[in-house]
Amino acid sequence: MNPQAKWPRWGVIACVALPVLGLLFGIVRPELQLARSEEWVLSVRGYDPRDLLRGRYIEYRLDLKEAPSSHSCPDEDPECCLCLTRVSAQAPPQVRRESCAMARACDGLLRTDSLSSLQRFYVPEAHAAEAERRLRDAADRDGARLVIAVDPSGAPQVKNLTIDGVPLVR
Repeated sequence: MNPQAKWPRWGVIACVALPVLGLLFGIVRPELQLARSEEWVLSVRGYDPRDLLRGRYIEYRLDLKEAPSSHSCPDEDPECCLCLTRVSAQAPPQVRRESCAMARACDGLLRTDSLSSLQRFYVPEAHAAEAERRLRDAADRDGARLVIAVDPSGAPQVKNLTIDGVPLVR
């Protein structure tokens, strides 16, 4: 067998292995982030059901009752964080706007430049009508909560949306 015949075999192996490795990385990376993350529960207000090209999703506003802070910065500032302080297991955390360096001393920190990624929850088409009805009912009594996982760097990931402690989509 000549050396030129071996190269096409390695080329085929590389062409098959690289996409598989990319797919595995795409699965393992978020799972590792979740494993290193701490869970937080935030209140949400209002909702807006959508049915667009990207699928069924519910948009809402985070109800972050921020405590007064000496630090004021815009949400788009990468050096601005929300300092999260646990009050109790059931109550949403106390929130204070701080520089990310100062927020590292808090129970948890959430980067403000990633807040917009938390304001949309995708719903499977089969559960969309029931989810919209349950969320509409919960809006009247402040029963909707967003469960997020925040890694040590302050990057959040949505885990679930709950109504009165029950996941919106199981």
